[in-house]
Amino acid sequence: MKTPEKEDFDLKKAVPSPGSKKKASKTENEATKIGSETGEEVRFALEEPFKDHISESHDNTLEKLGNDCKKAWELLIARYPELNNLQIKLKKQTVEEIPCTIGSYFDLDYGTHGAIVLLGMEGNLNQQKIPINPTTPGVVITAELLGIESEKLTPELAKLFSFLHEVGHSLDYMENLKIERDQNKIKKWAKIKHSTDRKLQMRTLPIPGLIPAEIKYLIENEETDNLPSNIQERIKNGEAEKILEEQTKAYRELPSEKKADQFATAFMKEHFASKL
Repeated sequence: MKTPEKEDFDLKKAVPSPGSKKKASKTENEATKIGSETGEEVRFALEEPFKDHISESHDNTLEKLGNDCKKAWELLIARYPELNNLQIKLKKQTVEEIPCTIGSYFDLDYGTHGAIVLLGMEGNLNQQKIPINPTTPGVVITAELLGIESEKLTPELAKLFSFLHEVGHSLDYMENLKIERDQNKIKKWAKIKHSTDRKLQMRTLPIPGLIPAEIKYLIENEETDNLPSNIQERIKNGEAEKILEEQTKAYRELPSEKKADQFATAFMKEHFASKL
């Protein structure tokens, strides 16, 4: 019997995927077969040929990110030389593409090794007085991991943690690249495996398939008609903050997210302890 929390709903209607109307490629069809047990189409950014260009050098990008990220990158490259193949991209992105203006994600659609995409993180965020709400679930969780009070999580520390978190995702993905030795299959197999694992994990969330930022956007813009009916009822009853808290905690407990969090936490405690 299905529990109310796991009620099926149309994920595509809840958060439309940019470009989702295009004809599926052969690779996407194969990916859908692998993920068919989830009961819905599995959508991946697996266009061929893959984008192997780099818009600007790591040095230029890291200069824009600031000293902490630059120092972290130098230490990371010394320990993980394979990261030289990773792209780092800065974006000023709109909610039409992703429902937040500051954040980060790991994108498989760039080159063989993917790219870390950082949103709104250019320059010194402390000097820009970027606001951080210390009671936000994500801020509270990150601060607890670092062993500090949430009020002491500055925008620059949050940026560094986000950067390292995405590096953790990229290293996890590169492990998949190492497993498959056939160069003709390596890109397709690793991307499908990484994306399918992620998809299956996302299906276990209280509101399946949606990251907390997406839910926050839908609630704030009153676009909740396609969320599960029990969630809509709870929102009407004033439980929006509780719903976001539950989703955030569950999301950060996903194996892939927890592993990336652990990587970022350990690295910051080892190399940036004086700032904590």
